[in-house]
Amino acid sequence: MKYRNGFVTNSSSSHYIVSHDNVVESIHAPLETMGGVDGVITIQGDEYGWSGDTRSSPDEKLSYIVSILHSKFGDEFLECDKLSLIREAVFEHTGCYLEVAKNESGYYPYGYVDHQSTDVLDEYFDIADVVKFKARILEFIFSPDYSVVIDNDNH
Repeated sequence: MKYRNGFVTNSSSSHYIVSHDNVVESIHAPLETMGGVDGVITIQGDEYGWSGDTRSSPDEKLSYIVSILHSKFGDEFLECDKLSLIREAVFEHTGCYLEVAKNESGYYPYGYVDHQSTDVLDEYFDIADVVKFKARILEFIFSPDYSVVIDNDNH
């Protein structure tokens, strides 16, 4: 992950993680905020390029993760170890199975992250220590103190 303090400038398109000043230990998100139905949380990837948006909800951050994995690994991401571990972590935390669904409304059915920003979560994606990986990814997804900022040099 890229850490930046103070003023942030962008090169064409860049995404970054904002860790707010008072990160809390609690990572409990009410299940109803995630759209969990009958023990399933369904997430679709989206297109993250130059939008100038901030994504802060668990659903939005999971969508961003799915989109990064698809951008890095193509359609094989559905079978990758990282997604399997994320599914396990989400299940352990919420009791719900994480389903990844195609987004039929866009050009990229599982999402897209601009090529200059696919490394923004690399530190979170280190699976050498599975316990640490699950704890960090859950903290990123469920803590309201982390956001993804999607921007470009036109703003």
